[in-house]
Formats: sequence, structure tokens, C-alpha cells
Amino acid sequence: MTDTLRRHELDETPSARSRHEGRLFNAVFTGHTNTPHRIGFRGEFALRLGPRLADQARPPEISCEQVMAVADVGEQHLPFFAG
Repeated sequence: MTDTLRRHELDETPSARSRHEGRLFNAVFTGHTNTPHRIGFRGEFALRLGPRLADQARPPEISCEQVMAVADVGEQHLPFFAG
């Protein structure tokens, strides 16, 4: 197994929508775990995003710090999320 993530693998996980919305930030780790087809994330998760003005990203209004989550490729739900 290779340690690099393929783009379509990330897009097939439940965390893809959160990543595209910019809710996952300050990532300490994003990559494969020891279980095949499982991707882990450690970092911060924005619960409420601030308003965007003139295409400038604002810091989140409310965030969950030190989040740990795993996502299985092809599944619809996160099997593990702690924060």
C-alpha cells in the first residue's frame, strides 16, 4: 500500500463535503491508517463558519479543536469521530 492519498479516494469518503466546505483545517495528520481503505484526520473542525466577505475566508465562529476522525472509502458515515 502506498502512503500517498489519491484525490478520488478522499472524494469518496464522508469527510469530503466537510473538506470542500473548508470545515477541516489545521490538519496535523491526513492519511491512510493501518486498516485498508480507511483515511484518518487529526486537526480542527469548524462547527459554524464565519461569513465570507469578498471571497475572503474568515476564521470559524465555533470550532472543535483536537478532532480525531476516520472515514472509510465508499461509506456514507464516519465510523469514528472524537473531539
